[in-house]
Amino acid sequence: MLKPTIWVLSAAGLLIGSVWAGSQQETLPQDQDSVARRDYMRTKLTFSQAIVEGLAVKNFDTINTAATEIRNVTEGEMWLVHKTPEYNRYSDEMKRSVEELIRAAEEKNLEGSALRFFDVTLKCIDCHEYLRRNRL
Repeated sequence: MLKPTIWVLSAAGLLIGSVWAGSQQETLPQDQDSVARRDYMRTKLTFSQAIVEGLAVKNFDTINTAATEIRNVTEGEMWLVHKTPEYNRYSDEMKRSVEELIRAAEEKNLEGSALRFFDVTLKCIDCHEYLRRNRL
């Protein structure tokens, strides 16, 4: 039987791979704002991949640094792309999950970090699904 941490790492890797593969199939936006926003969100994906690597090799500094960079992305000007109560809720949930991930990495808690990262990944997917569903 797989340990919970291995299962979570595997599931997170599959989720990130699926999100990335799906984003590659979408029609690329043409206007400058959309291109800039897409690139901005892809930085979040790059940091997410670093977190998976940190989890796999049990490098809490890498996890903490990448999670902190994701937090910085969520505080950036381009983060709040919509001004709806639902989007704000998704954004707030994401920020809380990232803070919990940072705390777990600071505590050098591998299973906690993996579970928190899985939660961050689910928050990303939920928000992106909300945006697609509402064509925002």
